[in-house]
Amino acid sequence: MKEWLLEIYSEEIPARMQLQAQKQACQLMEVLLKQYGALYHKVETFIASHRLVVWVQGLENITESTQEVRRGPRLDAPQSALAGFAKATGLSQDQWQQQQGYWYATLTTSGRAIETIIPDCVHAFLDQFSWPKTMRWYHPKTQTFTRPWIRPIRGIVCVYNENPIVFPVSGLDLETGNTTQGHRFLAPHKIVVRDFQTYRSDLEKAFVILDHHQRQQIIEKELGEQAHKIGIKLQANPALLEEVAGLVDHPFVSLGPIDPHFMNLPAVVLSTSMRIHQKYFSFETKEGSLAPYFGLVTHVPLNQDMLQGFRRVLQARLTDAAFFYEVDRKTSLEDLVPQLDGIVFHEKLGSLGQKVQRLERLMTTPEGKQAAHLCKADLLTQMVGEFPELQGMMGFIYACDEGQSLEVVKALLEYYCPLEGEEPKSDISLELSIADRMDSLVGFIGVGIKPTGSKDPFALRRSALETGKILMKDENHHDFDLWPFLKQSVQSYQEQGISLAADTAEQVIKFLNERMIHASVDVMGIPSDVVTAVFGQAWLLKNYNLYALSQKALALHLFLKKPEGQTLKAAYRRTNGILQKDQETYSINADLLQESAEKNLYTALQDLSKECQALLLNHHYQGLMHKLSQLRDPIDAFFETVRVNVDDIKIRQNRYALLQHFIKVVDQIADFSQLQG
Repeated sequence: MKEWLLEIYSEEIPARMQLQAQKQACQLMEVLLKQYGALYHKVETFIASHRLVVWVQGLENITESTQEVRRGPRLDAPQSALAGFAKATGLSQDQWQQQQGYWYATLTTSGRAIETIIPDCVHAFLDQFSWPKTMRWYHPKTQTFTRPWIRPIRGIVCVYNENPIVFPVSGLDLETGNTTQGHRFLAPHKIVVRDFQTYRSDLEKAFVILDHHQRQQIIEKELGEQAHKIGIKLQANPALLEEVAGLVDHPFVSLGPIDPHFMNLPAVVLSTSMRIHQKYFSFETKEGSLAPYFGLVTHVPLNQDMLQGFRRVLQARLTDAAFFYEVDRKTSLEDLVPQLDGIVFHEKLGSLGQKVQRLERLMTTPEGKQAAHLCKADLLTQMVGEFPELQGMMGFIYACDEGQSLEVVKALLEYYCPLEGEEPKSDISLELSIADRMDSLVGFIGVGIKPTGSKDPFALRRSALETGKILMKDENHHDFDLWPFLKQSVQSYQEQGISLAADTAEQVIKFLNERMIHASVDVMGIPSDVVTAVFGQAWLLKNYNLYALSQKALALHLFLKKPEGQTLKAAYRRTNGILQKDQETYSINADLLQESAEKNLYTALQDLSKECQALLLNHHYQGLMHKLSQLRDPIDAFFETVRVNVDDIKIRQNRYALLQHFIKVVDQIADFSQLQG
């Protein structure tokens, strides 16, 4: 099989960047091959801790020939212009074509040998590849700094059809070749590369598993098997599994015991300490509690002495965690709250203590106010200072220890949702979760701090999207209106002497609405034009109910799949086309309705208009769409039998008024002008 293999061998690539780099490499190489006219079957990419590999399968040895039709001067152009075009194209006038008063030349570029474009392709790949961070390194020989890359490049393999493509790589002071190396400690010898399958096999023999996902599978399988032997099971942790698979070329898996006295720590403290500091895996017993074992993955096989060393390091980490936990328990969350006044939330928005006070004002129950009062206190604990990931979780644990009510402790845990697919489950949790996000949106937008381009340092877009995900899915809170929250939030800032823009609430609703259009497309899978039709001007409403809007969008989406939905959409578009010719606004005179079809349409619109608001207020969207479908026959009959633009101006204007009424009634449900197709 014709193939091209490119390997960029470097110092260790950060694990967190590997999978994105692998994906980007595939996309970039496909773009470049098409630009150079290369003919190929498939591009696959692989990544390990020291190498990024591109494998192009079915790469033909000749690029595709191309034709370009170039327009030249006019037929009556002076001779100098014709001579210039002949020189530019390399073709004589008898080889040109005439078309629409101009000369045209067809330029044919023959295919090139693939070996001649590979060097250009490699240089373009290195130039255009984007890392989150890059570095340059100094070459004493050339006394220059190299081209940027994530880590120093030590070699580049470039082999086409078993033959090395050798050329100097600009900016690196090295030549491509056909040799690489295996595991840096277990098999550092040189490997001669001929074809991909042999290359992959030779690397495995040299303790390098090229496929990142294969390394993940090996780690998960071996951890699971070793755990099963002692009656425990591995706790799922996809993020840690992905990270650890990027740290090793060949995984060697071991299990070790945790000292029993550490098992008194909360399970989340143990597992977080192991995961964050040591990259260790956790296990659980058959009963679901944390098992006294840790799992680790190393670059080389471990003996007992080495395993004991890892255990001692973990013991030191857990000793620190136990110390933090015991220190924290000596001070109640209530005693920590006054210290929040000394922590700046934002220089324009006061302290974290002031934020807590604003959240308390937004809550509607005594339990909710207590949850808001305590919700930021765990930020001052030693444990959260060491493990910021435990914010909320430690508040929950310490509140349980202190005997706070069930409603309060649940709210302290859940108000950070949605996290990992979880949603706030209680009314207090949801209210506090929304209050916290709304307070931030109101404050930052109110003082003029908004996301710009890709920059969103205070995660305002995420706050808006998370609000949408919570409210659009929660049928238990179908009457949740964001306007009172926003007005109360603005008032709370003002009472603290923090000045916000006069239209802050309107700005926040508009910002939310823009995010919700995207969220409804992503979360609910509704076409963007349908979402825009419902959400487009929703921010102008004085009752901003995200659940209601999302359900209305879903109902409209289903309605438009039916014949009556398509008929109504077509009638709406036709009506708009008629009304655009006359921008005046008219009132209906029922006495001037002559034809039975226009009388029937008027009656149907009156009935729908009467019932529309009640159906909307009660969120009966399926019923609303059923009523809307009943307009199909009268609107069809109207356009089939009634002539709108009659000579009698009063009759014509009355029919315009009827069509304007049709548009107005339908617009109460959605802006059909936004619908495509």
